[in-house]
Amino acid sequence: MNNNNETVLKKADHNDVQILADYQNMLAQDTEGISLNMDDVKDAIKHLLKNQQFGFFVLAQNQPQNKNQKQHQGSVQIEETLEAFQNQGVWWFESVYVEQQFRQNGIFRKLFEYIEEKAQKLDLPLKLYVETENERAMKVYQKMGMYDTGEIFLEADFYFEDKESFKETKEYEFKVLDIENQQDIQELLEKNDGFVSLFEKKSVSKELLESGLEQMKNKPGYGIILQVRNSQGELVGAIEAFFEFSMWRNGLTVLISDIRMNQKLIEQQQQGDESELVDFLSGLFYSCKNIIKFDENIQVTCIRIVIDEQKRIISLIKKAGLQQAHYRIYQKD
Repeated sequence: MNNNNETVLKKADHNDVQILADYQNMLAQDTEGISLNMDDVKDAIKHLLKNQQFGFFVLAQNQPQNKNQKQHQGSVQIEETLEAFQNQGVWWFESVYVEQQFRQNGIFRKLFEYIEEKAQKLDLPLKLYVETENERAMKVYQKMGMYDTGEIFLEADFYFEDKESFKETKEYEFKVLDIENQQDIQELLEKNDGFVSLFEKKSVSKELLESGLEQMKNKPGYGIILQVRNSQGELVGAIEAFFEFSMWRNGLTVLISDIRMNQKLIEQQQQGDESELVDFLSGLFYSCKNIIKFDENIQVTCIRIVIDEQKRIISLIKKAGLQQAHYRIYQKD
């Protein structure tokens, strides 16, 4: 359908809750074949609009001469995150939806370019995830200059189908790093060089990690670090995570982007002793689901790991209870 009216983009506000909820439901029907609980979706959208550390929405609408004929055309949610161990912020595209009658009219391109311009000013790359079967969407993203990062999601969903039974561990304690606690910050900075990434990622220098932690301090909700302490209370690892506030689930998705441990667990993995590492991962997922209070008012409804699909640790993550999701991740630097 051709439409000669000008498309106007705007940041969504509380007057747009209904159209945003409708778009979420239509997106769920289109991509997953499911209908959402609309009360949960509306509550989630209201919460996100009130707590924009979890991101923001941009709406596209036409602007006819008769303002009473104004029509919405589509929307996108942007999630702002930080990977502290890489000292790198990222903007994630979430819940991209364009109304059927306005597709093939460049609406997504306008939304994309609007966000891209703002991200470039902040020197931030853009990421999104797309269903593995959606080849049409992948071609669109490639035309926009995005590329397949080779990353996948491993996940456990507690909202739609809670069947995972993780095991609590007594060997390790997982606790959110208090970004205001200088003693804990200094301990992490001093020990970071001795930690090795289970995801086989490189680490930034002490100075750049300190810069990343300072960004977390200045912008709550940008990302978190989980301390890993053994039964003697020693800091033996650190886990990097960020949040997606899910409208579909009206809850938090915890996305783990790196797990760094001292040499002990790494050596056990290399020697083929998998059981302790699987128990460690299962204990981590159990704590994320049942113990850690990431937000007093929001329930954790999903855990995801973002990881390169070639990494050896994937088989152990699956043994610990996560399953591979049907998405691939695209990025534009």
